[in-house]
Amino acid sequence: MVTKFEMSDLGKLTYYLGIEVCQDHRGITLKQDRYARKIMEDCRMAACNSVSTPMDVNVKLSRLVAEKSINERDYRRSIGCLRYLLHTRPDLSFSVGVLSRYMHDPKQSHGAALKQQEIVALSSCEAEFMAATEAAKQAIWLQDLLGEVIGQASSKVVVKVDNKYAIALSKNPVFHGWSKYIRRRFHFIRECVGNDQVEVEHVAGSEQRADVLTKSLGRIKFGDEEADWCSNGGRR
Repeated sequence: MVTKFEMSDLGKLTYYLGIEVCQDHRGITLKQDRYARKIMEDCRMAACNSVSTPMDVNVKLSRLVAEKSINERDYRRSIGCLRYLLHTRPDLSFSVGVLSRYMHDPKQSHGAALKQQEIVALSSCEAEFMAATEAAKQAIWLQDLLGEVIGQASSKVVVKVDNKYAIALSKNPVFHGWSKYIRRRFHFIRECVGNDQVEVEHVAGSEQRADVLTKSLGRIKFGDEEADWCSNGGRR
């Protein structure tokens, strides 16, 4: 990077904006243990019992509940802290996203679900297709950035989707008759597949690691997904 940019060597990075950077022979690991503990202390929950999942599978939250309201300012502050924690805890993304819907006039049930988040510190074809398109956009952007840094073209990116109809939609224009209501911008992935920039593969739902980002999982499934993230480069 020194050959391309004007920069100074300040040694190995160890801590940056609340993110701990651990570098050794195995690679680089990012974590926010200290930041997570600070969240717990601020919420007076440092001595609480642990839980296995960030959100119960069958939990049902609503705006129109006959419950006592809780402190809106504290609730928003906690959500903001958890959102920053997602940099190294992507397994909390779905549940934090759900609770972010109730920033105005949160109720006791929302507060209870939020506490579970702090302790643990769209499945239709159209939704899958749109998600795959967004993934392709990010992949192409990262390809271009990496190509500029290393001075050579990157290999084709593989996007794994667990919906066969979404895969077919990304490859076969015949399907567009019944999917024409999907906004045109989401058909970008078809161009990427056609230009051989992206390859779309099917992955069984039982092996889809992205589930931890899109839905509330049971204790065993959540534990398996979390272990996969940690052992395959998504280490905290």
